[in-house]
Amino acid sequence: MMRTALFACAALAAAAAPAFAQQAPARCAETSFRVYFSQDSASLDAETRQILDIASRNMEGCDYSEIRVALDASDRLSMQRGRAIAAALDEQSFDATHFTPRPMTQPASFGPDYAEVTLSPTPSQPQELRDDADTGV
Repeated sequence: MMRTALFACAALAAAAAPAFAQQAPARCAETSFRVYFSQDSASLDAETRQILDIASRNMEGCDYSEIRVALDASDRLSMQRGRAIAAALDEQSFDATHFTPRPMTQPASFGPDYAEVTLSPTPSQPQELRDDADTGV
């Protein structure tokens, strides 16, 4: 019985997959996602660059578009990571780029290093991170 249910679910998923694959993401709609980094690294891998490229294309032709990158303000690599993301998104094609502190939900030494990225057609006035020599940010 359980095996039959699993096969039925698999068949339903296989039938629905082509329909989902044909739906294009909404253009000029706010999109948020995480970009993960290897420890002590500010470089992006090929898959991440591809995802950023697809997200960027969804903002093409919008009346306004901005990049918001929320980073761990206590991490010395924050701004390098933010700039790597902005460069991969071709920040010159956006109206604004903002680097903001990410709300801390866990100790900085716990878990993977990541940035919250939002591409938005709506202007914002976020609290900007500064690139200070004293803080490393």
